[in-house]
Amino acid sequence: MKISKYVLAGVVACAPFTASAQNDAAVKLRELLREALKDPAKIKIIECMGVQVYKDPQPPGHPPSKAECDLITQESKTPTGKSKSEALREYGAKMETAQRNVSLAYFVSMCGLRSEQWYQAFEISFQRYASEQANRLQLSVADLKGVDAQGDRIFEKTRSEVTCSSLRNSSLIDELDSIHRGMTGNYH
Repeated sequence: MKISKYVLAGVVACAPFTASAQNDAAVKLRELLREALKDPAKIKIIECMGVQVYKDPQPPGHPPSKAECDLITQESKTPTGKSKSEALREYGAKMETAQRNVSLAYFVSMCGLRSEQWYQAFEISFQRYASEQANRLQLSVADLKGVDAQGDRIFEKTRSEVTCSSLRNSSLIDELDSIHRGMTGNYH
């Protein structure tokens, strides 16, 4: 959730006067502020907005320098207007489902239930889809390193959940066949 400089400044300035539970909005804002102060990255963003988070003497590295604040501001937004973390969360959510399907297709192929070419259609479509999503969200290769590591975890989790015998008469194969038909335009 984005906390604007003015809302944050208002919460900090009015903190002594908002102790009453009657002012629900102020109570919610204070809760949001408390949550934000648990994250070191958010603390730096708050400090870059001009709020003194720590009492004097400030800990080393606080408040951040103007150059560091400029870098934080530049990195915090993608050209689409979304924050990097929002864009990465969206990318990760989309890739999680796609990666699970590719992992399942791999195991279906390895079990001899479908051909290697059948699996390759999933892999190629996944790579294209991942590239399209990264381009749409304007994420760099460096941005995606952590999210792409999630794919390895999904693969290992899928490996632990499925066996060839469990796949033989599974409705998962029907679902994957349907996805495959959609990817290939029903061309085999």
